[in-house]
Amino acid sequence: MSCVGRRRFVVDDQWLTGGQGFDTLLDVVLEPVLAVVTIALVVRVDLIRHSVRRLGDALAGRIPHGARNRGIIHLHVWCKSTTHATQVCLLERYTQPAIEGFPRRFNVAPDQRAAVSLDGATRALRWGLLAPWRGHGGMRPPPIRTAAQNAIALTPVLANARRCLVHADGWYAKARIGKAIHAWWIHGAATIAGLVATHKDDGVESFMIVTRPPPRALATFTEVLPVGADETWLAGGDPIDIAWRATEISRYFEDVSHDDERCIAPLGNPKQGSLF
Repeated sequence: MSCVGRRRFVVDDQWLTGGQGFDTLLDVVLEPVLAVVTIALVVRVDLIRHSVRRLGDALAGRIPHGARNRGIIHLHVWCKSTTHATQVCLLERYTQPAIEGFPRRFNVAPDQRAAVSLDGATRALRWGLLAPWRGHGGMRPPPIRTAAQNAIALTPVLANARRCLVHADGWYAKARIGKAIHAWWIHGAATIAGLVATHKDDGVESFMIVTRPPPRALATFTEVLPVGADETWLAGGDPIDIAWRATEISRYFEDVSHDDERCIAPLGNPKQGSLF
């Protein structure tokens, strides 16, 4: 008598003539093998379908292949870990100077309307371009709020957009240094570079902010830097350099309902409120 696992089969004349004992041997040995092979084939087919879908997106120009993983397009990111035990944060809020027809704002947040100039006029547009591609199950990713300058020519939704000036004199960054989270208001501009487009799905004119890597002096505070711009940007010219300054502040600005001067008050200012 022989045993495999907890199941038994008899080695006798019946087994030699292909009787029930042989059937039991097939059950014990082949069924698990067939189950494993079936699972492997299903997983493989799913991976192939996913790869084909991503390649199709890339060929259709919906997003540069691998661009999101390389950080070229930032859809909705607040903080990102670095190799120096520091958590550096990307541009998600900014301040708007007072201009004709628009009040001073201290906390412009994604999906809000803000002052943007193009075509000889300044009007309120939504911050966040609606992405033209869709993911699994037809789900649309978050809007494109910032994108690297070198991604514009590679991404049709950006390459086909119109240039604009975003009225922003500063923006906020956070970083985890050690165990503490610090915040800064980085300022010094009047306008920064942007792109405007209208998606056919909702018909809402929207904008995004063009970024580039920061200089070494600002690398502690952020991994992206808004690109400075003036009227020459609208005519196809190059960006301009901005003398950015960083002021450490509290995290009062994190509450999107806070839109007053306490957002940019230097750390320790008695006028500063508490987030809690």
